[in-house]
Amino acid sequence: MGRSLNARSASEISIDMVPIGGIASMFRSGADYKAIGELVKRADYPQLSTAFPRARSISSALTPIDDASFGSSDFAYGGGIFVNVGGNSSAQAAGRCRISRDGGKTWQNRLLPATTQWTDVVYGNGQFVAMAGGSGIIATSPDGEKWTQQTAPGNSSPNTLCFGGGLFFFAVANTNQAYTSPDGVTWTPRTLPAVANWTCAAWGNGTFLVVSRTASGVGSAISATSPDGITWTPRTFPNAVQNGAYVTYGKAGSISAFVLIASVPSAILTSTDGVTWVTLPVPLNKSGGDAVLTGVVAGNGVWIIFSGNSAFEAAFMSVDGLKFQPFNILPTGSAAASAVGYGDGVFLYQSRTTGEANIGRAYAENDTDSEYLYLSGTAGQFVRVK
Repeated sequence: MGRSLNARSASEISIDMVPIGGIASMFRSGADYKAIGELVKRADYPQLSTAFPRARSISSALTPIDDASFGSSDFAYGGGIFVNVGGNSSAQAAGRCRISRDGGKTWQNRLLPATTQWTDVVYGNGQFVAMAGGSGIIATSPDGEKWTQQTAPGNSSPNTLCFGGGLFFFAVANTNQAYTSPDGVTWTPRTLPAVANWTCAAWGNGTFLVVSRTASGVGSAISATSPDGITWTPRTFPNAVQNGAYVTYGKAGSISAFVLIASVPSAILTSTDGVTWVTLPVPLNKSGGDAVLTGVVAGNGVWIIFSGNSAFEAAFMSVDGLKFQPFNILPTGSAAASAVGYGDGVFLYQSRTTGEANIGRAYAENDTDSEYLYLSGTAGQFVRVK
């Protein structure tokens, strides 16, 4: 788990003598102290960063949510705001989403313009774009507070929303159709190289990557890459990946990679360019079978794969996109993490236990170039940061 900042406390020495990184059990006013549980940028506190060098670590905290029936589908971050969309039961009937302005610690409900299950949300060009896959509805908002309904172009059922290279992109399942937009309002049709059940997409290293799953559950999934969302090149995977489920792109120092997870059967693949893929071993669950992989996300120099069911509650972290180490950060007995996201040093996921749902916050860093440091320790204490 995360590293605790175990310096001498202020009750042992004069508060004026608390060293950088030292713990104070009472609040000291001013900008020199931060509360335990805060996340800070290393560049803003160079002495603190020196006192606590980067290390491979992960910490987590949970926020219970007010409606356990809300099935989270996706998180997005932009402009200091997290947006969480989903559906199911009362949340779907109310047509609402959640927003957070404090790094995922507290959440407020906001209305979306349609009562449907919202499946995707991304941020780019100063705009959140949310999508209800299968219903042909798109909504836009500059801040997650007020949303404007847009109509998906043509007769499409949007899927696999992502943002990159100044453009929003989505593909249409079971077709060769795709669309790009600079603002989420005006969409231009594009043509993918094959008819396929496109299920996930990502942008990284100057490349759009879109991945399919097999409609019949046999054979191999396919993918396609593009430098601009306009001209696409078909790609294949090195093994019989049937169901490309989630893909992300991350960087750690000089390393950059797409990481793809697949289901039925479980698979993990990594690629620096979206063209050449390496298959990684799938972690085992408590019964000795392959873990059920439910989400993948990257940020702050690490990649995290989530897995959760009655047999296995864990996350797997990598600092190079190749080797994943398990960390038990999900609540015992939780179901699969139903949505994952990252923004400004914070990893988010929704987990469920019997009769309860939580939004989890994970703070992870590598040992080379992570930008953020999480102040872990005993709640109610304060850390001298400068």
